[in-house]
Amino acid sequence: MTKSLTLPRSQVLTFSSSHALTFSPSQALTLRLEGGLFSPDLLEALAAADLPGQKPQDFGLPPGRSLTAEIAAVFSDARALWQVFQNRLERLPADDLATSETREFWVIPLLRMLDYDLRYNARALDVDGQAYPISHLVVDGRGGEQESTRAGEHENRRAREHENRRAREHENRRAREHESTRAGEQESISRSHALTLSSTPVHIVGYRQELGRLAPSGRPRLSPHALLQEYLNRSEALWGIVTNGRTLRLLRDSTFVRRQAYVEFDLETIFAENRFSDFVLLYRLLHRTRLPAEGARPEDCLLETYYQQSLQQGGRVRERLRDGVEQAITILANGFLSSSPALTLSPSHALTLSPSHALPLYQQLLRLIYRFLFLLVAEERGLMGQNPIYLEHYGISRLRRLCENRAAYTNDTDLWLSLRALWKVLQDEKMAAILGVPPLNGELFAHQELDDAVITNRDLLSAFWYLSFYQEGSAPPRRINYAALDTEELGSVYESLLELPPAILLEMHRQSPEILRWTRVGEERRVHRFAITLHPNWSPR
Repeated sequence: MTKSLTLPRSQVLTFSSSHALTFSPSQALTLRLEGGLFSPDLLEALAAADLPGQKPQDFGLPPGRSLTAEIAAVFSDARALWQVFQNRLERLPADDLATSETREFWVIPLLRMLDYDLRYNARALDVDGQAYPISHLVVDGRGGEQESTRAGEHENRRAREHENRRAREHENRRAREHESTRAGEQESISRSHALTLSSTPVHIVGYRQELGRLAPSGRPRLSPHALLQEYLNRSEALWGIVTNGRTLRLLRDSTFVRRQAYVEFDLETIFAENRFSDFVLLYRLLHRTRLPAEGARPEDCLLETYYQQSLQQGGRVRERLRDGVEQAITILANGFLSSSPALTLSPSHALTLSPSHALPLYQQLLRLIYRFLFLLVAEERGLMGQNPIYLEHYGISRLRRLCENRAAYTNDTDLWLSLRALWKVLQDEKMAAILGVPPLNGELFAHQELDDAVITNRDLLSAFWYLSFYQEGSAPPRRINYAALDTEELGSVYESLLELPPAILLEMHRQSPEILRWTRVGEERRVHRFAITLHPNWSPR
């Protein structure tokens, strides 16, 4: 699998027709994971229908109806709808945001095919005195006082007609009915407000409006994405959808203030390029039956089940990452000592077999590991820019790709030399600007003696594999989603290793005359051994 780095701040995936998870830099990508809302592993399980709620009856299909056949039928109808919508867009002026057309002729009919009933909000939703002009709410469509907007209906025109009718009725209403009418209106508003407390919001804007930018008019006060996210954070709604018809994002109530978290589907690519396998994933994740049912606790919906499962999986990943870091340190230490027989730790003394000299090497290896972890998170979140020269020739993420290429495991040292160049680039503002990356000239990337050593591609990639993948028992290895890891979580991995400093013991071994072992004893007297096999020609200076 080759991870694409073409889109910023995200883990980007595509799914083949066989539902296998693939990464392709050349193929147009239709799914983005931002901020770790779901893990890539969970979405891979979803594509394989290996999650709860993925049977035909879970989608409300009658007995004997094939889910694949149902999704194919919906996809066929949606593609026809997409073409009609595109034809209408072509007839609009270039400065028209196409809000009404996007809602009436595309998004509402599309969501209706996924069993959504949407109620148009003629007024902004109110939460603690703050107005949120969210366009729609999901309702169950059971009639009575809840009016649902059906596919293809012209809701904006209906809203205007409704307001005009109310105005005429108000003018003809007798004075003695006025107070009664006001009471009825207040009761209706109260019922509507109660509905918003847990109903799923769906905010639909024009096709030509960006989800992350304010409208040209400057109203409302926030971008569509930020408006929905703030509403979710302040109301009792747990999940929400925001879309402009080109892209569709699934959001959740979030405690993050500055970090966005969402799943995004590229609708334009899915329907323009006939990407049925990607639509299957959209259907399985966003069908109405995945969202909270009206009147039920939002926490009981399938989306929340998937979210909590992803969090639990993330905890297991962190535990495996700690083990992986220990393995990586072992391989790196062996590799550096084997390839750098004259390795010294400071100008004053060389590495000897004395236990007092183990700690400096160990500390420098930890700093190197944390450089790797820091850059893996930054690159997967798109914080290091998208300069192709940096991504292909300098970035850390390219090592993740090379880990899966056995031909790259050579005795050359060019990969390490390129990393040494990267450390220098990141410390220099002018050089960093050339590659379009932010300078990182703090202590983390300051020069250390280990930077002057060398290590083979074989040892470097072998160590990096343990930072890129984790494995549970006999299950296949899975990629670690660094975009979903918090800095505090990475810090806990780093600190757990700092708490257990190494000691050095010299042992004899039949295959090698000298073996250097690192013995770390924890609080529970648990011994971890880092075996560093010395090169036959190595000797301390």
